[in-house]
Amino acid sequence: MLIGIIQSEWCYRKISEETNLSKIDILLKKGRILLGAILIIIEIVIRMLYPSMFKLYAALFSK
Repeated sequence: MLIGIIQSEWCYRKISEETNLSKIDILLKKGRILLGAILIIIEIVIRMLYPSMFKLYAALFSK
């Protein structure tokens, strides 16, 4: 009986640890997606504010 209680507790801990890890993974993925969206918005704003800088960059590397 004691062994059964210990085994069920161990199984419960394994499941809850996996759940916590999956929550952390989900948070990291959402954070990466959010960071990517922020960087895209920043790039668009910089391209709108300084279009000449990107034209020069394109001219240098098109040769």
